[in-house]
Amino acid sequence: MARIGDDTLIVCGEQRPDGTWLFTIRYTVYFEPGELGTRFADSVQICADNGATPVPFIACGRSVLRKKRIIVDDDLLTDDACATVCVRSGAHALTQSARLRRSSAQSAGTRPRGPGVVSSAGRHSGGARSGPS
Repeated sequence: MARIGDDTLIVCGEQRPDGTWLFTIRYTVYFEPGELGTRFADSVQICADNGATPVPFIACGRSVLRKKRIIVDDDLLTDDACATVCVRSGAHALTQSARLRRSSAQSAGTRPRGPGVVSSAGRHSGGARSGPS
């Protein structure tokens, strides 16, 4: 039976100017060789009031990357909210959940920095960083 990769479910959200949240959910579904060409349907649910319509797709390879974008009102979210992915084929269904990561809009000066970005403070001031942080 198909499976959702254990470490592939990524959920992140960004608050929009109108107060709603835009969540992006990414995950990989892995298939057995005999399932190639089979029709599946997947859906993502963020909270009880946010049911999603299943979207059909065909297992066209040993793994398929899926991406969903969902808008949720701020007043529907709780601190322990999670995204639940459901992949179905006939009577078989698999589900996996992940906690939501929410971030407010940040100014360019407060965004996290990584390798290869210009630092505005510290010993790398005015230059580009190189190598691991």
